[in-house]
Amino acid sequence: DLGNVVKRIVETGYDLIPADRVSVFLVDREAEELVLIVSEDAAGYHMPISAGIAGAVATSGQVENVADAYTDVRFNQSFDKQTNYRTRSVLAVPVHKAKGDVIAVIQAINRTDGEPFNAEDEAMLRAVANAAAVALTQARLLKDAHAETDKALALVEAGSIIEQAERRSSDLYQMLNDLVSKVAS
Repeated sequence: DLGNVVKRIVETGYDLIPADRVSVFLVDREAEELVLIVSEDAAGYHMPISAGIAGAVATSGQVENVADAYTDVRFNQSFDKQTNYRTRSVLAVPVHKAKGDVIAVIQAINRTDGEPFNAEDEAMLRAVANAAAVALTQARLLKDAHAETDKALALVEAGSIIEQAERRSSDLYQMLNDLVSKVAS
């Protein structure tokens, strides 16, 4: 289940990065959106793929380490206003699938010691992103396989119904022939 995979990614991020918040944005290329899957106060939030710091990471494929979020023009302060939270620093790392496309962004907010995120934090979050790439890809493949299995089962069931209908019409045809033969004799 994709939701459980994302939850585990977030838990791993908390285990390895001294951050107040860790979130995962999934990239929806068809809708051109980022979808915030796991968050303390904004799960399910959709935003344009190029919006904010996470959007910059999703579109560029590069890590963003912002020491003071309020000095970065890409930072969207409305989240802080809505949630009465104060973002200081942001570390956002892309999650690349094997072909290089960005499929998600992992974002850590506010180091717990009040300092900006450092190179070690970046390395750790990159490691989480590498593991997340494998887990998310497998979860999506499994989801697709389940969908294909469901389609195949529906086709088999439809075939069975058609076969039964053909047998019934053949039986009906035979009964009508027998009836006509008896009436004619």
